[in-house]
Amino acid sequence: MIVYPAIDIYKKDIVRLRHGDFEQVTQYTDSPLSRANMVKNAGGEHLHVIDLSGAKSGLQTFSQDLLTELSATKLKIQTGGGIRTKEDIQSRLDWGCARVIIGSKAVDSPGWTLEQIKYFGGDKIVLAFDLKKENNKWQVHTHGWQQRRSIDWQLLVDRYYKQGLKHLLMTDIGRDGALEGPSWELYADVQQLWPDIQLQVSGGVANIQDIKHAYNLGYAGLICGRAWYEDKVDIKQAIELTNMEIAYGS
Repeated sequence: MIVYPAIDIYKKDIVRLRHGDFEQVTQYTDSPLSRANMVKNAGGEHLHVIDLSGAKSGLQTFSQDLLTELSATKLKIQTGGGIRTKEDIQSRLDWGCARVIIGSKAVDSPGWTLEQIKYFGGDKIVLAFDLKKENNKWQVHTHGWQQRRSIDWQLLVDRYYKQGLKHLLMTDIGRDGALEGPSWELYADVQQLWPDIQLQVSGGVANIQDIKHAYNLGYAGLICGRAWYEDKVDIKQAIELTNMEIAYGS
């Protein structure tokens, strides 16, 4: 399993949102490069970098300088936020990123999204679905979690899966940034429906026990944000743990 330390950038600052709410923002003083170097020094190989301004507005705000600087660390950058065109994807790959995340557009434009998976290849694209449980039902939210969409997300994921989707990122908005533990029930359902998909779990990671549990369940990746920033997870320990070939007790 890959641990993806997360850098979320909003209005040029590193932040974490609570429950996907832009009114509940915690700002951090670190620079993206200092955080990237922290991961590199801890033995990490991957970094998750999100343009929250772009996710909210639909317009990319990341600069070439930022992403090329982060890519120069030799970390494998997985990035998203505001991806709306083929050129958006191409530019981020050209700037050294390893994978590009498609979120809102994957909900709004399935035909276009399938074209991108075919054109760039399944290993270069991650589809992200942001869900929130309301009235005992998982509802999809898009555009930086600001818009609720009435769709059957399982049918949509299944369509993508049958046509080449390899990497899927699922976030429980209700737990994101809350340090309350991930939605294990949600991820178990996803794993049962599509057992060989490369699932990345996101939202609520609180401690090293959550990371051990995800590791033991065989998930492909886990996004770690606030718990890392607030020293509730030692990122070096997390990376070393998930590089082991034996399971730890959860």
